[in-house]
Amino acid sequence: LSNLPQAIVVTAEFDPLRDQGEAYAKRLMESGVSTLSFRVNGMVHAFIGSPIVSRLVTVMVGSALKDILTRG
Repeated sequence: LSNLPQAIVVTAEFDPLRDQGEAYAKRLMESGVSTLSFRVNGMVHAFIGSPIVSRLVTVMVGSALKDILTRG
């Protein structure tokens, strides 16, 4: 995993795949890959279809990407 690019991993609190996503983020970090991982509480899998939550997560991810790209 150490040759992978920087990553942002977003999980949902009630997603049955949450643990796998968070374990992947942990493995990336342990391999030295710059990784931002966050969980959206109260949400289920495919929560990105919710307009309000989708906008909030888009803003959060966009802010993280801006920070990553600004740092180079």
